[in-house]
Amino acid sequence: FGLELEKITIPEGLTNAQVAKLFKSQFTLFDDKYFLTNAPQGYLFPDTYSFFPNVSAKSVVGRMQDVFNTKTEKIRNEAVLLKRNFANVVVLASIIEEEAKPADMKMVSGVLANRLAIDMPLQVDVATSTYKSKGIPLIPISNPGLEALEAALYPTKSDYFYYLSDLKGKIYYAKTFDEHQINRERYL
Repeated sequence: FGLELEKITIPEGLTNAQVAKLFKSQFTLFDDKYFLTNAPQGYLFPDTYSFFPNVSAKSVVGRMQDVFNTKTEKIRNEAVLLKRNFANVVVLASIIEEEAKPADMKMVSGVLANRLAIDMPLQVDVATSTYKSKGIPLIPISNPGLEALEAALYPTKSDYFYYLSDLKGKIYYAKTFDEHQINRERYL
C-alpha cells in the first residue's frame, strides 16, 4: 500500500479530549468519538508513538494502554508493597502533573498527602470539585507521566499544607493558612 509510519508525540498531562484532538489533526480517518468513549483517562501513556495513517482508534487505545501497563509495572508493584491503591495513585498523579513542574512534584504530592491525612479538601485549581468534596476525584483528570506517578507514590514529607505558584511557575509553600495568605499577597 505504500503507507509510511507517522510519529505522534503525546505530552504528559493531556486529557483524553486533547489526545483525541491531536490524533484527529494528524490522522484524518481517526475516530475520535470511539476514542473518547473507550479510552480510560489516566491510563494512556504519554510518549512518542508511530502509527500508520489509517490507524484505528481502537488500536491507539490498546497500544497506549499496553505502554502504560509496561511502563508503570514497577510503580504498580511498589504500590502493592506500600498497601496503596494504584487507581488512587493515578488520580493523585494526574493532579500533580497539572499542578507542578517535575522538580516540585514530590513536594506538592507531600502537601496533598498532608491534606488527605487530616481530611482537608485538596482544593486544587485543576480539579474544581476538590473545593467542594473531600478526598480525591473519582477518576484521573488527565494522563500523567512517570515522574508524576512516582511523586504520587513517594511524596516528600513536610509540615506544609499550602502551596501556590507565582506567574513564572515558582512554588511557595506554607504551613498555615495565614502564611499562605502572606505568600498570596507577596507573590500573586
